[in-house]
Amino acid sequence: MNHYSKSMTIIFTVIAICFLYSGHSFAQGKNKSLDATEAESKFQDFSKGSKILSGNVYFYRQKNYIGTGQNNYRKDIAMFLGLDMDYLRLINEDWGIGTKAFFEGFIAKEFRSVRLIYIGLGPIVRRYIWKKDRIRTYAQVNTLLGYDMELGEYYGGYGGSGFRYRLGLRAGASYRLSNAAGVFLNIGPDWEGDDAGFDTWGVDFEFGIQLFRF
Repeated sequence: MNHYSKSMTIIFTVIAICFLYSGHSFAQGKNKSLDATEAESKFQDFSKGSKILSGNVYFYRQKNYIGTGQNNYRKDIAMFLGLDMDYLRLINEDWGIGTKAFFEGFIAKEFRSVRLIYIGLGPIVRRYIWKKDRIRTYAQVNTLLGYDMELGEYYGGYGGSGFRYRLGLRAGASYRLSNAAGVFLNIGPDWEGDDAGFDTWGVDFEFGIQLFRF
């Protein structure tokens, strides 16, 4: 989920899996007969060069009433579909740097109108704070640069248009389901603006899938 109370997370795309893992094998425990306690200790440690791909997909619907003349209106239902991705590479056990990408599309008129609303791209820096086998907590700073991002519209404020930038802070936690994949939870504020300065802000809540490569 990202920016919207109506958004929902779905399984991360096959494309993302192919992007991260094509041509590589997953790190797995050598002995599948180990009991739960022994298996827990077989989780591979993150180290310099480890890669983490995090993502969540969301969608929400919006009803619009369009005038057709003579006080007649027709209802038009639009669907917004977005993808939020973080690609991180660890520079040591505690620090990682990478790239954040965000896309949102618009579908209306029973798929007769489909277009990309905006795209954002920018760097991220993450610091892992606490680690224990399956669970890792972290703090993150991320930025986005894009066009017509209009964060404010989704919080009932001023949206803005044209070239925009967004600064975000995140507190997060991840839970490893295996050496290949896990889930994550992030929460934190975003500030957005243009060349005149910040003009809107909001609180972001994200829940999604993570993929690992060691």
